[in-house]
Amino acid sequence: MERKPRILIVDDEEILRVILADLLIDEGFETLDAGSVEEALQSAPMADCIILDLKLSEKNDKEGVEVLERLWADKTFSTPVIVFSGYVFSDEINKLLRDVEIRHGNGRTIAHCISKSGGFKNLMNAVNMCTTKSG
Repeated sequence: MERKPRILIVDDEEILRVILADLLIDEGFETLDAGSVEEALQSAPMADCIILDLKLSEKNDKEGVEVLERLWADKTFSTPVIVFSGYVFSDEINKLLRDVEIRHGNGRTIAHCISKSGGFKNLMNAVNMCTTKSG
C-alpha cells in the first residue's frame, strides 16, 4: 500500500495546527506539526509538503523566513513549501520572500503564497497541487 502524502504544518497557533491537521486528514493526508523554528527543522525531512506561517512567535514576526533559509541551506532539499500567513500580501513581505528565493533558493521557489484570510479551500488546492504525482 502506498503511503499517504505527509504534510508538515508550521504555525505558532496550536488551534490552527489542529484545525489544519483535521482538514488534511479528512482529505487523505498524514500530518506532522511544528510550533517553532527548531521543531520545523527537525520534522521537515519527513514531509512531502510544508505549510509555513511566517510568524512563529510574538517576539519575531519573520521566523518562518528563517525556517525557509535554513532548509534551503541544504542544496538537496526539494520539499515544496506553501507560505500560509496573514502577512503574504504586504509589499515588504513579498519583497522579503523574493529575496530569500534569490539568495537561498538555488532555483527553488516557494510553491504557493496564500493569505490566511483566503480560506482553507485555496490552501487545500495548493497542497493537492504540491503532492500530486505527475505522469
